[in-house]
Amino acid sequence: MNVSRDAGERVAGPPGTVAAGRHILGKGRRHVATGRTTAFRAAVFGINDGLVSNTALILGVGGATDDSGFVLLAGAAGLIAGSLSMAAGEYLSVRSQIEMLEKQLAGEELGIGPGDVDSPFAAAISSFLSFAVGAAVPLLPFAVTGGTTALAAGTSLALLALFLAGVATSLFTGRGAIRSGLRMAAIGGGAAAVTHAVGRLFGVAIG
Repeated sequence: MNVSRDAGERVAGPPGTVAAGRHILGKGRRHVATGRTTAFRAAVFGINDGLVSNTALILGVGGATDDSGFVLLAGAAGLIAGSLSMAAGEYLSVRSQIEMLEKQLAGEELGIGPGDVDSPFAAAISSFLSFAVGAAVPLLPFAVTGGTTALAAGTSLALLALFLAGVATSLFTGRGAIRSGLRMAAIGGGAAAVTHAVGRLFGVAIG
């Protein structure tokens, strides 16, 4: 995108404020560059959210009951509800970014328009599918087995997937890939462990 100095002066307004105009132009360029990665970012974080939330849900329910069918039903419900929630949230987020760009960065003068930012529909679909993929990981063992075996296998798969999601997240944060992966697995595993413990307490209390 080529923006002339004159454009910067027009945005800056009165003489002597060209620097401010250049600052706005810089913000516009950074916003557009970020917008082009919105769908990919939504996919990475969608997978992470699906893994953490549904693994915790499955382990929590699994801690309260030995009924594998009930655990599978709860996990499937969590997958559908979470995917729809992620898609709606991402759509509204990107839609708001576009509206803010139009209002704050004088899109026509800067040569920046809504088309320079990823489609909110693309981001929503990316979030929906990625969350569903992440949420399905801890459910997979329940398709072939049940009980403690399925819980252990689902947890192992989820931890591995969380590590890989953390590695992918390092592309945005600039942190070390291994460190990011281990941190993601530790945080997700910790959340699942706490939920499982709470589920066990409820199971004992109800039983």
